Amino acid sequence: MSDRKMEDLYGGIRSIPTTFIIDKDGDIYQKKIGRMSENELIEAINNIL
Repeated sequence: MSDRKMEDLYGGIRSIPTTFIIDKDGDIYQKKIGRMSENELIEAINNIL
């Protein structure tokens, strides 16, 4: 998702793809600029749970 509201909330998107892992409080847990593999995504999600 890359709309203006998201950019304002999370500090802007400087490159596509950019992936944000957001915790239950709405804080950025992890930000990855560039491609994120399936394994990286699964690991990030498992770490935040």
